Amino acid sequence: MSIINEKTIFIVGAGCSAPFGVPVGGNLVDDLAKQLLKELSQSSGSGGLVAHAHQSNFRYAAARPEDFRRYPLCGSIYHFANGDQSTASENIKRSKELSELLKNQTSETIDDFIVQNPSYADLTKIGIAWAIFTSLYKYNSEQKLYVRRDVSARYLRNDNDTRNWIHLLINIIRAGIKSEDVSPENKVKIISFNYDPILEAVLEDQFSNTEVDYGPYTNYVEILHPHGVFAEFPLEDRQPAKLICSWAEKINVVNEHPILPSTENARTMTLEWMSAT
Repeated sequence: MSIINEKTIFIVGAGCSAPFGVPVGGNLVDDLAKQLLKELSQSSGSGGLVAHAHQSNFRYAAARPEDFRRYPLCGSIYHFANGDQSTASENIKRSKELSELLKNQTSETIDDFIVQNPSYADLTKIGIAWAIFTSLYKYNSEQKLYVRRDVSARYLRNDNDTRNWIHLLINIIRAGIKSEDVSPENKVKIISFNYDPILEAVLEDQFSNTEVDYGPYTNYVEILHPHGVFAEFPLEDRQPAKLICSWAEKINVVNEHPILPSTENARTMTLEWMSAT
């Protein structure tokens, strides 16, 4: 029997993005707490509070890539206020509260933390997006912008040992097309529990990177993200804080309410796929 048939569904979890450097949920609770403490401490006034004057650091970080490097998380949280100074100040205050709340948490994952602490869900999601962004983008000082790492490379590390698993998936799909197990009428079904669109980016770059004209991967592959997916995944970016906030808005963790319409649709289709297997 072919590995791909009408009842085959591929499940993609956090471990599939980890080889690309993306952090997994369990570590994010500690990583987010440490980063918030670091950035708030760097801009704190007497008593550990972020003075109004010190918030200019976050304002610059929200607007300029070169300043974003020092305050990526608080700069993104500041940008989240959309220019409202009062809201920005309140968000920074809430960030300090979030920093304290994250310490010694019982939650195993950042997703569970969001469900248990809905008042801080918006800022925590910015934290998730920040962690993913900083793992995938590097600052180019000459061009003063952020450049996405090459997720389509054959090997994911310089040791030429960690093979890009999505390349191997592409080979399986191509073999399925040749054997006629895969077609526009019988697409490969993939359920991805990751927020990042690394899978789609590599498929877009590499699926037709051959003399054989397979056409676009979307003719043969259908992907669902039941917890949401980032709409933008640019190769270069000059507004990292804005991008991170746009990513955060697409995150819908399990057991969280309300649910975005796009996420609800993906979950409905996921259930339909699973019930048909």
